[in-house]
Amino acid sequence: MGQYQQAAVVLAQVVIGTLSDYRLMYYRGLCQLHAGASGMARRHLAQAVQQLNPDITALRLAEMYRVYQRLSGPVS
Repeated sequence: MGQYQQAAVVLAQVVIGTLSDYRLMYYRGLCQLHAGASGMARRHLAQAVQQLNPDITALRLAEMYRVYQRLSGPVS
């Protein structure tokens, strides 16, 4: 619903108790990305991917960034 900063705060509280679930870090990263906190988004997305498979973290992050750029359209 566009309330990305609020969602990231709620997810941060949930993540504390369940660090093994990659989805929480993934959604937290997405919320931060949409809220304009790209540094934190990258960190949390990397943690999510690392939980899935540490060997492909860099590859998946590069792919996610390309998709995000394509969906975001040209920067003015």
